[in-house]
Amino acid sequence: MRQDSIDAVAVSPDGETILTGSGDYNAWLWGARSGKPLSPPLQHRASVGAVAFSLDGGTVLTGSADSTARLWDAHSGKPLSPFLQHLAPVYAVAFSPDGGTALTGSGDYNARLWDARSGKPLSPPLQHQDSVYAVAFSPDGGTVLTGSGDYTARLWDARSRKPSSPPLQHLAPVYAVAFSLDGGTVLTGSEDYTVWLWDARNGKQLTSPWKIQHTPRNLAFNPNGKVFFVATNRWLNTYSWDSKKAVLLSIQLLHGFWKGGFRFPSDCDHCLQVALGDTGNSFHLETLHLDGPTDPPLEGDPKKLLEKWQTRLGLTFDDQMKPVPRQAP
Repeated sequence: MRQDSIDAVAVSPDGETILTGSGDYNAWLWGARSGKPLSPPLQHRASVGAVAFSLDGGTVLTGSADSTARLWDAHSGKPLSPFLQHLAPVYAVAFSPDGGTALTGSGDYNARLWDARSGKPLSPPLQHQDSVYAVAFSPDGGTVLTGSGDYTARLWDARSRKPSSPPLQHLAPVYAVAFSLDGGTVLTGSEDYTVWLWDARNGKQLTSPWKIQHTPRNLAFNPNGKVFFVATNRWLNTYSWDSKKAVLLSIQLLHGFWKGGFRFPSDCDHCLQVALGDTGNSFHLETLHLDGPTDPPLEGDPKKLLEKWQTRLGLTFDDQMKPVPRQAP
């Protein structure tokens, strides 16, 4: 599947349709099997950098640098609402679990809730002190989570639109956020290469933050809630979680660049289907096993292989041959 500068990807819940946001000012719907467009392009007036499917797969939401988001029919590609207007680029989009509410995060320092049927805003906006780069709903739809360039994530009551806890304070901008399956735990990722866990009820920190290879792009709990992943542009880190402690299970080098699109296949408890960018303006779908790397052993002189991969990836390795996370600048 190819297009001009793929900036965002989402995979439909059934895995049959791919939604991409592009630098050509369009979003596109693709058949996952055929790799062919399923509808005319979903047109914006600037690049499209955020995309999402509703949980039933029937509606898609796009966010653009033209300061708007828009709701579309996932089958016909026709718009279902007027443009959802912000005052700056829209960086993040999400649907409530019931599909009735759309959530957007923008460079105008606000997240906003919208009626997904009419496109009307549900005011007031959820205000930060800098751009909002990440948004999510709790599994029951009652709480909203936002991540911002103001070094905080925030929890909000989805009905009153008021904060439900103090700010979740970080040391750098927050680019990725997620809830656990029971809604009781919040997972956040920051520009300083750190990952944080919080109590969703009171906003208290559950563990000390830890470093990974680079800035987290996406993170999510798997359907049984006992495992979560944290993805950077080139690495997938998987952890077990028992509500008290996160334990590293595996680190995998991705066979391409992380593009944001993923789903958990229903027929595999430990699998993750992801969209990975190739060289040029194309991407492919790949299924990864969260419980360990799938690559076969590399053959050749160990010292030469180590030097080759250290140079190629800009990484160093410890005495157990595990990659050592780079220090944030």
